[in-house]
Amino acid sequence: MRLVELRREGRLGEGPVRSFQARLSLLLEGEVPPGTERELALEILRRLADGASPGDFDVAPEGSPSGSWEKPVDLDLRVVKSAHRLVQEVARRSDRGRAVLASDLILDGGLSAPTIGRLLREGNPGADYLARFVHISQHGRTKAIDLTPEGRVLASRIRAGVAPV
Repeated sequence: MRLVELRREGRLGEGPVRSFQARLSLLLEGEVPPGTERELALEILRRLADGASPGDFDVAPEGSPSGSWEKPVDLDLRVVKSAHRLVQEVARRSDRGRAVLASDLILDGGLSAPTIGRLLREGNPGADYLARFVHISQHGRTKAIDLTPEGRVLASRIRAGVAPV
């Protein structure tokens, strides 16, 4: 499974809309041969464009970011931000989808040991929130953390500034 992202900004010239920003995230599931992600993404984009109609597009209300994120009602924003920092750090450090060790997140100064401990402890509200974004497995004396497809989308939203960190 691979996440491919396309970001573009440009000018349209004359008319009421003179510039644009575009973001496209594709999660490619299945056997993706190395080095073909961009070509596959371009083919998918062509197919989407060829089959698109005006009804396919959602228009966000004025002033609201697209792909909006809503804070869980039962969680303190500080816990949510810590969970998002963990997702962001795992996304930044993961090499072609490889899991990241919790100990590496601590050693590199990304997050503190108590924070990671709370976020990975079962039964903790922060861990319950984080469970749908990361897959945690035991790796020797530490834990390996890998992003789920939903976690990759969240990491993309964090980079886009839609979700808080």
